[in-house]
Amino acid sequence: MLQRNKDSIKNTFNRIFGSEEFYCFAPGRANIIGEHIDYHGGTVIPFAIDMGIHFFAKYSEDNTTRILSIDLDEEYIYDPNQPPSGWKRFFYDTVSQLQPPKAVQIGFGGNLPIGAGLSSSSALVCGIVQLFDIILGFSSTKEALLNKAIQIEKGNGLQGGTMDQTAIFFSKAQHAMAFNCSNGARKYIPIPKHWHFYLFNSGVKHHLVDSEYNTRSLESRIALRQLNHTLGMNYSFLVDVTMAELEKSQDNIDAISFKRAKYVIAEQNRVKQTERALQEGNIQLIGTLLNESHHDLRNLYEVSCSELDWLVEFAQNNLSIAGARMMGGGFGGCTINLTNSELTHDELQMLKISYFKIFHIHLEVYHVFASDGMVCYHKINDPS
Repeated sequence: MLQRNKDSIKNTFNRIFGSEEFYCFAPGRANIIGEHIDYHGGTVIPFAIDMGIHFFAKYSEDNTTRILSIDLDEEYIYDPNQPPSGWKRFFYDTVSQLQPPKAVQIGFGGNLPIGAGLSSSSALVCGIVQLFDIILGFSSTKEALLNKAIQIEKGNGLQGGTMDQTAIFFSKAQHAMAFNCSNGARKYIPIPKHWHFYLFNSGVKHHLVDSEYNTRSLESRIALRQLNHTLGMNYSFLVDVTMAELEKSQDNIDAISFKRAKYVIAEQNRVKQTERALQEGNIQLIGTLLNESHHDLRNLYEVSCSELDWLVEFAQNNLSIAGARMMGGGFGGCTINLTNSELTHDELQMLKISYFKIFHIHLEVYHVFASDGMVCYHKINDPS
């Protein structure tokens, strides 16, 4: 796992480019429950985590825009006539759209693992958008920046929703966010201080654009069309359909559509229960709902994998946790685990050793905390 903190990234930037003028920090996000629900217009319950990407920038002295990925040790020199791929494409799209009057030098890095389901791509895009906003002195609203980040990310092929970007911009420390993805409403719910969230990184990399993430989005739209036709309704989202309506329609829709719709409807019901349980401090109920969520993600939405299933089952049977499930788009990444106390060193060692014996992968464990969203400032306002 990367261990680069703010000072490490800053020192590298200063050594290569000189003293920075602008700074931005974009956190990753965890999602307690409501996976794959954001693009169905439902409610989800994410929070920003205390891991993320640090960006440092200054105006260029040679009229060349250079961006350095400090973690990857890769440099990108902006050329308006040559669109690149990978992480460089996000910078290309942003610079091409904004056309900054001055060239800039940027260095970024941190401790947010790529492909772990912690929204590293969204953190990168949101950070880029926020960084250029302060460089150009636009002072845009968070809502405007959010929409710009979503536009750029969807322009690169991901048919997802708005949960990740919203959590990155709007999260509040020590709180979860009940976010309605259809109308944008946000409600902050305090997380009890003695609750702990652990993320177990399976070490299996996934690239959402190239995986079946977009396929699930398409399958769900097909399911909605079939249900609207069968029911004679005009629902906008699968979360609007009731379980009773789905079961009544089972014989008139295909099997895949039924499974996808059943997951979405059941998961949205679990989100509503989790929201109430959070407010009541009912960790046992939330744990049960997390376990049920993973069961349906595996069997109905079919986005899990053997490594994730093993981690969830091991945690349920061997660790002092309330509940666990896969988190993120699926096909790899992390599981999220909720516990009423810190896991012991012996418990974590047993987990890591057992996982390595089965999969020959060194398991990384992240003990994460709900944190504030985006942070940025010009050097003259640097609070440090």
